[in-house]
Amino acid sequence: MRLMLPTFLLVVAAVLLSAHHSPSHHCPGPHCVDSCASCTDSSHCPGCAGTAFYATPDARTPRLPDVARQWTEAYNSGEAARLAALYTDDAWYLSAHVQAHGRAAVRSYFERGMRAGGHINHIRVLDEQYGATMAFLTSNYEANNAGQLVNGRNLLVFRNVHGRWLIAAHTSVVAD
Repeated sequence: MRLMLPTFLLVVAAVLLSAHHSPSHHCPGPHCVDSCASCTDSSHCPGCAGTAFYATPDARTPRLPDVARQWTEAYNSGEAARLAALYTDDAWYLSAHVQAHGRAAVRSYFERGMRAGGHINHIRVLDEQYGATMAFLTSNYEANNAGQLVNGRNLLVFRNVHGRWLIAAHTSVVAD
């Protein structure tokens, strides 16, 4: 099982990073400079469909580190409903020992951690990439779980739902 989750993370990251169209695809949309990679509004370009990723979001785009901060605040204050509201209805949470599907299951899992006295000491964002409809964030974190200090890694995949970035998939690996 230890090898399966890291392999899964690599596959997800590879799919996200390689999401692009053929270089021969020229975007006909008025919002593109040259190609889909420069598209600023994929709704005008069916060929783009929001697959181009970029490191700096549009100024109007909520930043993923802000969502990570909201997540930490909700978890540390024991607000399971507030934390669950950051996930899509059909979200996945995956770790070496947990597979939770759906907002209610994700909430239930994190609620148990909150009741057990879990506390996130800090999250350090390593990377964030944005597309029109999908984005991802990678991070390291330090937490206290049942009095034990743990260090881990996260990969969060976000879906843009009505202008708001919600977590669609969240994987967490505790360092060996």
